[in-house]
Amino acid sequence: MGRMRTTSSSSDFQPLGSLGRLPIYLTTILSALYVLGMLVTAVLGASAASMRGLGFSTHDFFSLGWVWEPLTCSFLNPPDFFFLFGIFFFYSAGLEVERYLGRTRFLKFYLLCLAVVPVVLGLWHALGIPGTHAGMGGITIALFVAFATLYPDLQYMGWVPLKYVAGACFAIACLGYLPARNWTALSTVAAEGAVGFLFVRYLQGGGSMEWSDWKEKLFGPRRNFKVLPTPTNPSHPRANESKPQVSPDPVFGSIDPLLEKIARSGLASLTSQEREQLEKARESLLKKDQPKK
Repeated sequence: MGRMRTTSSSSDFQPLGSLGRLPIYLTTILSALYVLGMLVTAVLGASAASMRGLGFSTHDFFSLGWVWEPLTCSFLNPPDFFFLFGIFFFYSAGLEVERYLGRTRFLKFYLLCLAVVPVVLGLWHALGIPGTHAGMGGITIALFVAFATLYPDLQYMGWVPLKYVAGACFAIACLGYLPARNWTALSTVAAEGAVGFLFVRYLQGGGSMEWSDWKEKLFGPRRNFKVLPTPTNPSHPRANESKPQVSPDPVFGSIDPLLEKIARSGLASLTSQEREQLEKARESLLKKDQPKK
């Protein structure tokens, strides 16, 4: 497994709080929101209310500008038996991924998974094929693939490496859309799994998700500009006036080589003439330090 670059603070890997003995992570909050979304979906379905604007539709997103749909569509989940398994995989895999990546990078990963839907279905829309999307299935697959990428040899249920379990789940999820020839849904799920794998591999290879690093890659390193003094006008009457300069003391300027020689070879390496020269410099320094009467 590659070495992942760490840029987050230590608090980014700690829970947000606790509820009794239950630590509260970002994954915990998202899981609770998905359960709430399932209840809202059940109530809307029972009352025969319209869910347009909550699920994703390429027509509504690109033609009407309903930009919130990629966020809300994943919370529309029917109250069926498979939702229980979906929320279990989302919580267990998401919690491990968040603990490893840190909360900030986990949030970026989650938002990237949400962005897959408008990007992939937008490509189909450009070809004249409309598409819709709802549910948390794609994001759950992305999290489980990311979890298996982080811990590929972890023994799942005590005997099966996690990478094989994730590969089988990913393959079954894709094959489920083949009989109906639902190519838009198939491509969306495949893209979500690819994002889960590539995101972790990118970070393990030393990649960064920090904006400052991306800005340097896109626009080059930051340049430090030196402020130059304002040039004087040669025609100005005071431009050619000589400024008073302080001449260096020849006594102190001549002892620099002696100090270097002492630093290299010690005081004993000085000749008698060099010692006399050093003594004169010392006396000159003492005279300057004496207060004037």
